[in-house]
Amino acid sequence: FILRSPHPVLLVGDFNETPYSYNHRVIKETLVNSFEDSGFGFGSTFIKSFLPIRIDHQYFGKGLTSSNFFVDKTMLLSDHYPISAQYSWD
Repeated sequence: FILRSPHPVLLVGDFNETPYSYNHRVIKETLVNSFEDSGFGFGSTFIKSFLPIRIDHQYFGKGLTSSNFFVDKTMLLSDHYPISAQYSWD
């Protein structure tokens, strides 16, 4: 669906996949990871790990640009921190 979409694509969610996983590498063949494009630091999203692990992701496709990727570590509503980014059309 992503490859056939005539519209700009956002793929956002709790993937439970690290940036070093096979699935992440496959997705990055088509889409850009917002954290890698406009984030900073480790971007850890999983609270219950003693290591900084980012398992929640936002990806975007052609025609979009990301800015201000942010992990909100003040919201403790689950075992994941919420993430946000701003997008603009090219």
